[in-house]
Amino acid sequence: MKKQGLGGVRKIKVVHIIPTLDLGGAERIAVDLVRFGNHEVFDFSVVTIVGGGPLEADLRAAGVPYYSLTKFTTLGLGMLVELTQLLNRLEPDIVHTHLFGAHLWGQVASMLNRVPFMVASEQNTDVDLGELRTRVKQLLSYSADTVIAASDAIREFLITQGHISEEKIVVIRNAIDTMQYLALPAPQFGPKLKLLSIGRLTPQKGHDILIEALTGLHDVPFELTIAGVGELLDDLSDRVTLHHLNDRVQFLGTTNDVPALIGEYDVVVMPSRWEGIGLVVMEGMAAARPVIASNVGGIPEIVEHGKTGVLVQSENPTALAEAIRWVWEHQSAAGAIGLRAREYARVQCDVREMVKQYERVYAHLTHQ
Repeated sequence: MKKQGLGGVRKIKVVHIIPTLDLGGAERIAVDLVRFGNHEVFDFSVVTIVGGGPLEADLRAAGVPYYSLTKFTTLGLGMLVELTQLLNRLEPDIVHTHLFGAHLWGQVASMLNRVPFMVASEQNTDVDLGELRTRVKQLLSYSADTVIAASDAIREFLITQGHISEEKIVVIRNAIDTMQYLALPAPQFGPKLKLLSIGRLTPQKGHDILIEALTGLHDVPFELTIAGVGELLDDLSDRVTLHHLNDRVQFLGTTNDVPALIGEYDVVVMPSRWEGIGLVVMEGMAAARPVIASNVGGIPEIVEHGKTGVLVQSENPTALAEAIRWVWEHQSAAGAIGLRAREYARVQCDVREMVKQYERVYAHLTHQ
């Protein structure tokens, strides 16, 4: 049954499909789209096809219907049948998919159910996707009515590397709930420079580059915390030991309270090899932290070097070390960068405006 919205007008039913609800950027965006969405106009549901995760709690707190399916096999045919049956019951007007697995299975199930409209979000410049998956993504784009790119850099990547029609692509930059960060006090630099890096422990995030950079900073009193989990934990731990940095580098694992964590540190470092746009960069900026980040992907779209952050060449430990040293030696200027970054994030990076842009896409598709 279709629910009624304002003035008795039928609500637009939007089903978000995503592999899991782990603590990742794409997962955060999907959850925020329904948490901050206009529930008077839209009827939201969320479906995971591999498993749940910590962000389930946010959905339940928001009262959003949530369905967790399980992909037991590589082909996932049983899950596909279950997903197809679920969409048949939900009768969505729009299916919105996030990440490759959801694009694949969500769009197949949507086509089987003849869902009126399909939207696909692209959050990254997936340089490691591989030729086969890139080709599959291109084929899937033919059935999508709109492909939303989270940055201009992603849009260009989708056109030039993904061979997706530029007419289908709409750029809506990712954003954060800035209210969680704006009230944090600016960093008070102390006897040690407290560095924080947040991200999955994968090659993309470049933690190995950061550890290498630190080996040239023995005269700088720093301590680094790396927050995240992933397949490179053992390798990165070995690198820390090899470089005799165990007393200066710690691995935190995951955290559910990113604002509180950032509030404990002076500087946010994001040494990525590639990046769609970087929610962690925005979080650091909104918290008035000087952010040191690789000049890749969509990051320079939100960080102006020397004004709202410090950009360094990717895969360059020497440049990264020099940037960290500069912050230590120029704390007043670095603090001013953090304050300018906070003002930029307050105006340009709030999730509420992002959600409005997505909802304009939904309304345009359904002509409401």
